Amino acid sequence: MENLTDEKRLRLLIEAQPISMIMTDITGKITFINKRTETLFGYTQDELIDQNIEMLVPKRFRKTHSEYTVSFFKEPQARPMGAGRDLVGIHKDGREILIEIGLTPIKTEEGQFVLASIIDITERKHLEELLKQKTIELERSNKELEHFAFVASHDLQEPLRQIISFSDLLNKKYHNVIDEKADTYLHYMHDSALRMRMLIKDILELSRVTTKALPFKPVNLETVVHQVINDLEVKIKEKHGKVEISNLPTINAEENQMRQLFQNLISNSLKFSKKNISPHIIIESKNISNGKIEIKVQDNGIGFDKKDTERIFQLFQRLHTNEEYEGTGVGLAICKKIMEYHNGKITACSQVGKGTTFILSFPSSTIF
Repeated sequence: MENLTDEKRLRLLIEAQPISMIMTDITGKITFINKRTETLFGYTQDELIDQNIEMLVPKRFRKTHSEYTVSFFKEPQARPMGAGRDLVGIHKDGREILIEIGLTPIKTEEGQFVLASIIDITERKHLEELLKQKTIELERSNKELEHFAFVASHDLQEPLRQIISFSDLLNKKYHNVIDEKADTYLHYMHDSALRMRMLIKDILELSRVTTKALPFKPVNLETVVHQVINDLEVKIKEKHGKVEISNLPTINAEENQMRQLFQNLISNSLKFSKKNISPHIIIESKNISNGKIEIKVQDNGIGFDKKDTERIFQLFQRLHTNEEYEGTGVGLAICKKIMEYHNGKITACSQVGKGTTFILSFPSSTIF
């Protein structure tokens, strides 16, 4: 409690506050207000002084408010009023106002008082509700988009298989039969169809991150990465590559997605390796603050410019032409979506010609 020795100084301090402040005695009678209170509730100081504070409370809440006041003065201490629920005040014109209230007990020579600090949160609540609605709409839109991508990609596969099949037949039967230009057209048609098949496959994989996910379970990442290395054995040997693993943890995750995550990252490092230099990939983990885990996938490849760090994780964004490095621009977007699905984050640091390090940050809640 505070011992008030200079009431005038206190009143000047209250008057200077940018929020509404009302002082009442133990009966609830208003003894002092500041100018902000007049603005908030629409009453003048003369209209409020000596009136009961409950005139600023809607009728349906007055009984509860009275009980709360009695309870407060039994154990007077600074506290928020109505914690965990919305409070409502009433304007002179009858309009209700959403408010937050902080209570501070003050002991004077004249007796016990309480100073209420009142903030109008009507606009904030309105914005919170708008944000909530927008979030719900965005989640619904994302689910619809994911479902559309899955259905559309799935339905496109059969006609695409037909195009690839018939282009193969045409190429076998009429190669060098018509003319060189016809052979070129057939080659372009077949090559484009194969690229489209790869793109559809990647879009399906992207949509499946959320639509076809399995329940989380303990996943040993070291075991997962060894499985990926076995799957990529041919590519690694072709490139004379080397993959080192160090101290990978067991986490609570979707196992198939972890396999896909590391397959995409290791494949990416193999693809963007330097000419005439064997790719060397190091995958290691370390504990960071608050129990989080960071896993780094480091390579000695061609690297990229720092300004493209965000871009490489965006859907269909590629830093190279298909003639330089084939791909769809979906692989790293899938990695990002997998990490977000696990409440984690993926980023990268790189320099042109000096390799790239992908950094996977997993929250403490996933660690065993």
